[in-house]
Amino acid sequence: MRVEMLEDLLLPGPNLMVRQLTTVDGNLVVDAAGCGPPGSCPRCTHPATRVHSRYRRQISELPVGGRGLIVRLHVRRFICDQIQCPRRTFVEQVAGLTESRRRSSPAVRSAMRAVAMELGGRPGQRLCAKLRLPGRRTALMSRLVAPPVPAQAPRILGIDEFAFRKGRTYGTVLVDVETSRPVDVLPHHETCSIAAWLQEHTGAEIVCRDRLMAFTKAIRQAAPGALEVADRRQLLQNLSTAVEKTCRRHRACLRRYATTEAGPPSAAPATPLLDRVRQRHRDVNELTATRHATHEAGPPGMPPCVIGTVGLTTSSPRHATGAQVYSTRSPTTCSTASGPVVRVPCSSTASCLRSATPVATTP
Repeated sequence: MRVEMLEDLLLPGPNLMVRQLTTVDGNLVVDAAGCGPPGSCPRCTHPATRVHSRYRRQISELPVGGRGLIVRLHVRRFICDQIQCPRRTFVEQVAGLTESRRRSSPAVRSAMRAVAMELGGRPGQRLCAKLRLPGRRTALMSRLVAPPVPAQAPRILGIDEFAFRKGRTYGTVLVDVETSRPVDVLPHHETCSIAAWLQEHTGAEIVCRDRLMAFTKAIRQAAPGALEVADRRQLLQNLSTAVEKTCRRHRACLRRYATTEAGPPSAAPATPLLDRVRQRHRDVNELTATRHATHEAGPPGMPPCVIGTVGLTTSSPRHATGAQVYSTRSPTTCSTASGPVVRVPCSSTASCLRSATPVATTP
């Protein structure tokens, strides 16, 4: 078909006549009508000769230039003249555009099926809104249909279980190992259902199965000539289980060998970070020892009675150097060899002890 107009490029086909192109709400609307010969009855395949009525259908097509494409198609309803045919009327169909009881073209449904396969429901709906495709969540999920199951099982068949709901409901998946594509899904992982499937689909020469005993019984019942093998994961799991059992059985021997053969613990290698940590640890210990010694001995020249009644304040780092900073609430006096010593509260939060001149006492 030679392309002469834009309508021929958008809607190719000899059985369609485009009447008008308009833009409505950002969508491109094409007003067209079917102009082909009368079709045949889909029930009896007899060609029609009379027109019953006409009506308009609205078909969604793939977007063009970032705009949605809607085809308002005027179609004819024909009469089936065959008396034996139970169907009295039928509607003409435009090849590549319309199908019975469909509001979208085959190309749109194929795109929706691809989006549903990759993204699913709500994510696919958001992508369809950006691509200007008529795809809602339920419409996308309805496009997902089960693929046809081959009549014959693959040469290398893989059988494994999976969980519909972990701990409660399990099913069985059958995979073609050579192509890495799923073949069928069974709602149970019981021996009877797997054996029935293997009897209906013969041809499996090698069966790569799980460790479940139901799979072994089903293969022996339905395919006794097939070779049973385990995949890499099952082999590694069997090996780890056997090693764990052996180690648990000889735990006493391993512990005795470890205590007799073990040498002195090796020292950690010297690193700059380790040297800094050790030096800081020594500095902290020395500082702590100096503070405790100052707290116990008190400042030089302080009488023991004052040391017992005056507590050193630990809120200042000067105490570690022997600073004469103390905590007090009221001035008190005590007798020493050189005379009375008066403890006077300071204006700051800490208190200092000062030596006063001998106080003259009245006889």
